[in-house]
Amino acid sequence: MYLTLELLEMTLKTSPIPTRKWKNSKDPVTERDRKRKESQQSVDRRIHYLWFHFLKLCLELESIGHVFEKKGGGGKIILGKGIPVRVNRDVYVRWDLENLRGMKFNDWYYGDNKRDLFNEGGFKYSGRPQYHSLEEKFNVFIRYFNGKTGDYDEDMDLCERIIKVYEKERFEQLKRDDSRSQGKSPFNKLIEKDVKDCERIILSVCEGRFPM
Repeated sequence: MYLTLELLEMTLKTSPIPTRKWKNSKDPVTERDRKRKESQQSVDRRIHYLWFHFLKLCLELESIGHVFEKKGGGGKIILGKGIPVRVNRDVYVRWDLENLRGMKFNDWYYGDNKRDLFNEGGFKYSGRPQYHSLEEKFNVFIRYFNGKTGDYDEDMDLCERIIKVYEKERFEQLKRDDSRSQGKSPFNKLIEKDVKDCERIILSVCEGRFPM
């Protein structure tokens, strides 16, 4: 894992994104989401919403001097090879970064026509990003960052709690899809993958690319 010992006692002010239930067709939230997907503008707005929140996370990590450490063989940290989180302000010159951290998305997006940043073609997301997957990685990163202690057993318990409490639906799906997972506890591996994926997204967002 890539959290330095100096930062273990820090907690992020950035909050996880409230998770919606997507699969129940009788759920009005799910039905509304299905209708949104019929409009490309609505799909784009949801990705812009995530971009906004990832950038806020980038700015907070930058403010506390966070560094993603590199590891070599055997998982040993390579000293002096860490990658600091730094937002490229030349890229985000029109995003009002000084005020963005304290703003809600709708106020930022519609209040000063910031959506034009995307409509004018300067900021295009790549590929076909999946909202739920990106949201999950974002939330897992924050919960792990805020809960990690450095003690192996406690951190294993944290990984299990994140999956069983906050990502229960995903873990149940994994067990259904792969019978080999029955009886095992790959909690730390699942969390580690999400954290690493989120780190790559964070570094990409710092340079103006989303998701990565």
